Amino acid sequence: LGKIGEAQVFNIAHNSITDEMRARAYLEPQLVGYAIEKQAGRWWTLDRFYSFSSPLIHEDEGSYQSFFPGMKSSMDASREVKREMVEPLATFVRDGRRHYVGIYASLGTTEDNYFQHLYVCDAAGNILYTDTLLKQANTDVVLGEDVQEKMYYTAKQTARYVFQPAVSSDGTVYYGTIDYEAKNIEVRKRTFLVYRNRPDGPDLAHLIDLEKQVQYTPVAIGCNPGQQGWATIPTVTFVDEKGKRRKAIARDLGRAEYLVRIFRQQYRDIDRKLSRRRSPLPESVDEMRDSLLRVETVGCPYVISLSGPKGILRSFDYPSGDKVLCARVLALRENEGQIVVRVDLETYAEILLFDTEGSFLNRFTFNTQDYQKRKDIVVSRTGKPLIELDHESGDDGTFLKWIAVEYNVEYND
Repeated sequence: LGKIGEAQVFNIAHNSITDEMRARAYLEPQLVGYAIEKQAGRWWTLDRFYSFSSPLIHEDEGSYQSFFPGMKSSMDASREVKREMVEPLATFVRDGRRHYVGIYASLGTTEDNYFQHLYVCDAAGNILYTDTLLKQANTDVVLGEDVQEKMYYTAKQTARYVFQPAVSSDGTVYYGTIDYEAKNIEVRKRTFLVYRNRPDGPDLAHLIDLEKQVQYTPVAIGCNPGQQGWATIPTVTFVDEKGKRRKAIARDLGRAEYLVRIFRQQYRDIDRKLSRRRSPLPESVDEMRDSLLRVETVGCPYVISLSGPKGILRSFDYPSGDKVLCARVLALRENEGQIVVRVDLETYAEILLFDTEGSFLNRFTFNTQDYQKRKDIVVSRTGKPLIELDHESGDDGTFLKWIAVEYNVEYND
């Protein structure tokens, strides 16, 4: 699993580095990757022949860190490579969340272009981003000419080749392209935007007053056969225009036909892989596997589904241990093409941003208090930044605006 910042030249045929890798692969075949830096740990797979869809246990010196269930299928299966063909490439942590990167690449000489597909997943296995990079560009070259037959003999030759991307510890993707015809090498990087806040003056007061009247009761969804897969809207009450408090129905919780529901999804293959004992894992990792079997949300996590005018657009899983209490659409930002979803969990609350087709755009955590103490309000209107009335800093509340910026770039107005 990738690391940027250190490099060492070695002979790939015989070298102490490759010897060590070969020994690890033979003695510890379930070890997918390990990091050199301290407090990073090792990643163990539950599959003998692993891919990016294989569950991983992350531990550091015998201490459990996290569980990755593997890349989940997207709603549009026609656009994705088979999960079993995607290989793990890297892992990184951004804003306290661990992410995983997988890659699928094709090579050949029959087509003009071959591509490599990059997949970025969160800790729950949701595909957040997909990226398509050129892998190989071929061109026709003349090998010879038959003057009498007026015929040219040609063959495909690689004109450009893109190396396998490398991923930094913060998620920036670097890749190099070698152009054989121009005789040069070019290195590029791709990064993602993140949301950052800063103090702001009072704004969108009318929307904030409306949000202050909203209350919810935590949903209670089991994973028994009768409830598993059954989606429900959260129990929310609000004060209507007549000043009366009433229970919200689906029409009240939706925005322009966009609506969020909550359910539990059973992944029996995860339970099966956790319970089997054929994989040669270290004893400490085996104990972690046994513990994970007893966590109900590992094989049956909480899921939210986003629906719109065209039906269900996508589902979005939450990691093991997370319990979704309420989820609802706050706004449809028409100018930006964004659907703003607020999700309240037991120990934190976050904002999810999707486009109108259901593709994930971004997310940020705006509160880390227990849900019973949580008072923070987030409102949105098209053409304006997301506004938060933050009560974590004090009872009176502080107005914050959230803006998308490039990661590791200081946010200034």
